[in-house]
Amino acid sequence: DKDFAFTYVAGSTYKYEIASQAIEADAQFKVRTVGTWDKINLGYDSVTITGDKDNFESKDGNIFCKTAGTYKITLSFDAEEWLWTLDFTKK
Repeated sequence: DKDFAFTYVAGSTYKYEIASQAIEADAQFKVRTVGTWDKINLGYDSVTITGDKDNFESKDGNIFCKTAGTYKITLSFDAEEWLWTLDFTKK
């Protein structure tokens, strides 16, 4: 129900971050272009989850958070492999 904007990491190629984001237990979400589903629409099966990956699983195509936590979230794109990575570093 809410959009949380990533910030481009200066000097990088296709890397974006949220410095600190609280995620509630049982929350479900996707990564999308702010305000629209037309460009980027990444659910669990569309990204490689790293970091605290055991706390996240697939639920109806969404990314599901099992236990509440606060994270630094980094979204990266590897253009050669055509692969999105979503890293959750616990704060």
